[in-house]
Amino acid sequence: MFKRIKLLTLLQVSDRFKLKKIENKKALVARIGILLFTLIAITAICGLLIYALCDIVMIPKTHNLITFVIFFLQLLSIIACTNGLLKTLYLGKDNSILLAYPAKHVEVFFSKLLVFYIYELIKGVFLLFPLLIAFGIIYKILTIGYFMTSLVFAVLLPLFPVLIGAFLTIPVLLINRLINKFQIVKAILSFSLLVLLFGVVFYIMKLIPVPLRIVALYNVFIMKVTEFISAVNQYSLFYSNIGKLLVGESVLINYLIVFGVLIVLFILVAALAMPLYFGLASKSNEQANEKKRRGGNIAHKNTFFTFVKKEWLLSIRSLSEFINNYSFMFATPYVLYIMVSIFTAIDRNELGHSMTIAFSGFIVLILASASNTSSALAITQEGSEFVLLKTAPADTSNMAWAKIFFNLVFSTIMIVISFVI
Repeated sequence: MFKRIKLLTLLQVSDRFKLKKIENKKALVARIGILLFTLIAITAICGLLIYALCDIVMIPKTHNLITFVIFFLQLLSIIACTNGLLKTLYLGKDNSILLAYPAKHVEVFFSKLLVFYIYELIKGVFLLFPLLIAFGIIYKILTIGYFMTSLVFAVLLPLFPVLIGAFLTIPVLLINRLINKFQIVKAILSFSLLVLLFGVVFYIMKLIPVPLRIVALYNVFIMKVTEFISAVNQYSLFYSNIGKLLVGESVLINYLIVFGVLIVLFILVAALAMPLYFGLASKSNEQANEKKRRGGNIAHKNTFFTFVKKEWLLSIRSLSEFINNYSFMFATPYVLYIMVSIFTAIDRNELGHSMTIAFSGFIVLILASASNTSSALAITQEGSEFVLLKTAPADTSNMAWAKIFFNLVFSTIMIVISFVI
């Protein structure tokens, strides 16, 4: 079993990373020297950042800051692992090959988790470990015990996002298939997310005092940052125990809690995710999508609007591509609202009012120009295949103008919303 897991893991790792065998000792020494220099450089950069936060910005040197940083990095890793494991466990193109090998499905499952753990371990060694060492230097608690504890957590912490991500992939996969089956659900969730994001921005902007005096606001800002760190740490769960453990508080109890959580996560993955793996992985999105075609083709006299409809369908077919093309336009209302809220909170004269309006228009034009990729590539995006579109029984210019028209309408709507807000 372990031999097969090892072979499956090496097979996938070699596909993700370029592994080269070092043939001579000089190359090995040079490689080790580069790695040590990289670790020292990252530690120095992290130390400067922590020094700036603690000794210049004057954030208190407590376990709260360590907990907050670790929790934030782990949250990013959990999101990345959940997304990555979703693609490789259930949507990976190599599933048809790996599941056909003379190996058990459980072995394929664990091999995929090991690949992600190796990737997270590399990040832990080159980011988390130098960060913890930098905290030890700035906090003046760097001892042999702290060094060994940091090394242990550089190895243990990558396990948490991998195991949590493996567990979360099941509900995320089911939600993803539900969204692909019912497009209205995707639209409702996307709109709700935009409204929620604006609500968060609106709440933060309401915290800005009027009139805004930046120099007098410094102490209030530091106090709010400290309160924010403490508020976030209330939801950090067992990560707060890791922060306390690093500064030497209740070491034995915190170690037991951390290892207990790790064992519970192993049990959850083994009891829930692992048995469902083969059934979910063997059913692709195409099989899960059971939409039936309704109605027939509707003939239109105006081919221009036919091509506009085609551009609309192509744009919403892939949510990630749609966001990629129009991310700047989605950001326009938020950026404009934040900028205007800050400017209006400052005492201004008549020239200041004019400059606020001018800068607002300038920012909108920059964001609109940055999201102009669909129009700018109306013809060149097809490249050599554009000659095939010319065989369609319609004026070729209508195709290009349809691309421009769709982007123009969407940009205009977002700009109007921005100025209304």
